[in-house]
Amino acid sequence: KMVVGKMIARGWLEEVEVLRRTVEAAAIAAAGVVDRSNPFRKQGFLSAKTVVKHMCKLSGPEAHRRVQSARLHEALPEWADAEADGRVGVAQSELMARIAANPRIAAAVLERDAPALLDDAIGLSFDEFERRARTWEALADPDGDRDRNQRAHANRDVRLRPRPEGGWAITGNLAELDG
Repeated sequence: KMVVGKMIARGWLEEVEVLRRTVEAAAIAAAGVVDRSNPFRKQGFLSAKTVVKHMCKLSGPEAHRRVQSARLHEALPEWADAEADGRVGVAQSELMARIAANPRIAAAVLERDAPALLDDAIGLSFDEFERRARTWEALADPDGDRDRNQRAHANRDVRLRPRPEGGWAITGNLAELDG
């Protein structure tokens, strides 16, 4: 009885996740239509994000993620197909959309490596995909890491304070290598 219950639960979880991915792909496709043509401009909506936020009653970050994902789907149709088929997760697609939106990554480099990244997104756990995707991003955009590290170095801040009960408390922020 326990084995049957586990099989039913597993099937249910997997089917619901495929449905969620498919529905998310449809929501992204709708945001993409608005992003490409913005039929609501005459009503005062100047960006797709604003339209999606207002009409779907979403938070700004959620609307931004949908529009960003729509742009990923437009740039990489095979990614859109995989999400619509329920083969790639929502979180994986949102991460890839953020990476694809990086203006310092050449479109040709993204297109060249997208099939391998998509295979990773489909076949690996999210944590492993995230590690690989972020490594790929750092290699495709070495200046991004350098800029981020330089900002962190310029904004470093360390404080050492005596504690009333004795000892010292240290707090602060350091760049990656300094940390």
